[in-house]
Amino acid sequence: MKIAQYYDKGIIRLGLIKGEGLIPVDFLGDVIDFIKSRSNLKDDGDPIPLDKVRLAPPISRPSKIIGIGLNYSDHIRESKGKVQEILL
Repeated sequence: MKIAQYYDKGIIRLGLIKGEGLIPVDFLGDVIDFIKSRSNLKDDGDPIPLDKVRLAPPISRPSKIIGIGLNYSDHIRESKGKVQEILL
């Protein structure tokens, strides 16, 4: 099951991706609310073609954002660090 967040009249809603469409579900809240609720998603309408849907970020309110300064070449030179083979 593929779950997506999308905008519906300015509100983030959940939908199920099936083929080339998104099926709205009967759930008020975002992905975090859904995970915390441990409820099942129920279809709530006809599929909407994906090219007609404005997708929202997968997680609209993350609990933390992590960044590593060595991803930036200036910081690597300033700190005399080593360039990583795989940037995070």
